[in-house]
Amino acid sequence: MNIELKEDSIVVLIGAMGTGKSTFARQHFKTHHIIETDNIRAQLTGDFENQTQNKATFEILYATVEARAKAGILTVIDSTGSRSVLQRAQEIAKEFDRPLVALKFPHLDDSQLTKDRMQHRMHYIDVYHNQVKRIDETVIHKDYDLYELSDVNDVRILITQAQEEFKLDSEYDYVVVPDLHGEFRVIDNLMKDHEDTNTKFIFLGDIVDRGESSYNTFYKVKELLEADKARVVISNHDNKFYRWLKKWSDDSSRDKYMEQSEFDIPSYGMTVNHGLEKTLLEFFGLDAADMDMYAFDFIDYYESLPPFLILEKRDYVHYFSHAGLSPNIALGMKPNKADESFSMYKTIQGVDEVESLFYHRRDENIVVHIGHNYVYDEVTTFNKGNYMFVMHDFGIGKRYIKEDEMPTFMIV
Repeated sequence: MNIELKEDSIVVLIGAMGTGKSTFARQHFKTHHIIETDNIRAQLTGDFENQTQNKATFEILYATVEARAKAGILTVIDSTGSRSVLQRAQEIAKEFDRPLVALKFPHLDDSQLTKDRMQHRMHYIDVYHNQVKRIDETVIHKDYDLYELSDVNDVRILITQAQEEFKLDSEYDYVVVPDLHGEFRVIDNLMKDHEDTNTKFIFLGDIVDRGESSYNTFYKVKELLEADKARVVISNHDNKFYRWLKKWSDDSSRDKYMEQSEFDIPSYGMTVNHGLEKTLLEFFGLDAADMDMYAFDFIDYYESLPPFLILEKRDYVHYFSHAGLSPNIALGMKPNKADESFSMYKTIQGVDEVESLFYHRRDENIVVHIGHNYVYDEVTTFNKGNYMFVMHDFGIGKRYIKEDEMPTFMIV
C-alpha cells in the first residue's frame, strides 16, 4: 500500500496498545514529526503508564498539534486514536486548512497477545480489549482520508513537499520581469523580443498602477498565463486593486456611477493614491460591460497567484517574491496569511538577510529575486558566499524607460 502525504498533514494513528503504532511511526517518520501521549505522560509523571494526568496529557497534545498545524509542520499523533482524538484533530485540521489522514491498525488476535509482544503490558489485557471496543465504536467520518492497514509491513509512506506547488519547471529558460506598473509598451516590446523562443516569464508583481495602461498590461499578462508562458506572484499594488474590485463588485449601488458623468471615485475605506487613482480613472473610462469583465477577470486572476515561486536550476535554488520571504517559507513550510504579507510588503534589505533566512541550507547556492523596492536604475546583484540577492525593480512606471533600456535578466 502506497500512502501519499503532504508535508503539512496531520496524521492520526488509530490502534490499541501493542498493535505496532510506535514502531511503525519510527520506521516511516522522523522523530520530530511524532507526538506520543506516552512521552507526554512520562514528562508529567515520570512514568508513561501513569494515567493520573490524562487531562493534562491531552491538553498538551492538542496544544502542540495546534501550534504545529499553524506552522504547517507534518505531525503524527501516536495515541489510541479514539473518537475524542479524531474529533479534535479534525477541528484543528479544518481551522488551519491542513490535510487530515487516519491510519487504522489491525487488531491483534488471541494468538498475538503474547508476553513477547505485549511485554510489560500483559497486566493490561483488559485495557487492550476496552481500547478495541472503543475504536470499533468510533464513527469514521469522511472529512479525512482513512487507510486501513491490513499488513503494517507492506506500507510505503510518500511525503510530498508542502511547497511543491510553487516550483517551476527547470526544463525552460526564464526571463525575470520586474514591476511593470501598467507600462504596456515595456511588456509589449519584451514579448516581441522573445516571441520566437521557448522562454517563459516570471513576473514579480505590481502589474498595475501608474503607467500608460494597466488594463492592456493586465490582459497581456493574462494572455501569457493562459498560454502557460508565465507565472506571477502576489504584490501590494495588485492586491490593493483586487481588494477595491472586490468591494466594487459587492456594491449594490454601483450602477449610479454609470449614470453620472462626474463623480468622486468611491474609496470603500481605502486610500486611493500611489497609482491606484490612475488605474481607477482608466477603469471608469470603460463601458459597463468591459468594466464588469475587467473586474471579474482581475479578481479571478489575483486569487490564483502564489506568494512566491521556486526554481531549482543547475546548481542554484532560486526564490522569487515581490518584496520578501518569511522564515516559514525559507524553512519549507506551507505559507499562511502572515507569510503572504511578508511576500507583499516586507522588503529584504540585503544579502545578509538572505544568509540569515537560509542559514540552515548553507551547503546550497540560494538566490533570492525581488521587485518592490526601487533603489537602482538597473538590476542589481549582491553576493555573499553561496547566497545571492537580486533586486529587479529599476523604476518602470516611476521614471521613463527607453525602449532599449529594459535590462533582460535571464535564467538559463
